[in-house]
Amino acid sequence: QIPIFFSLYKVIVITADLKLSHFLWIHDLTQKDPYYILPILMGITMLMSLRLTPNPDPKQNSVMYISSLFFVFLFASFPAALVIYWTINNILSFLQTYLIKRVLLKDKLTPKTKQGK
Repeated sequence: QIPIFFSLYKVIVITADLKLSHFLWIHDLTQKDPYYILPILMGITMLMSLRLTPNPDPKQNSVMYISSLFFVFLFASFPAALVIYWTINNILSFLQTYLIKRVLLKDKLTPKTKQGK
């Protein structure tokens, strides 16, 4: 994803159409979010995904939580369009994991009990 991310960053910065685009409170999607709401929302979505797929190693969990905080500060200066893209990607990944773990695999993970005995 990193090469795609950097390519997308470059496209967003040079695209003239995004300079004229509005999204909610953001008047220029090539500029950073002036209120830092999107980077915080992105961090929250990253934390939600981490909570859904915990790692058995507590040290690695700590590293992942710290990296989520790091990404909030890193993305605070990125173009809003890129932060929107990353946030939506986080939300879709969270929903996909939730549906697979909680809905589709629920029957396969619960032990079957013998009926009639």
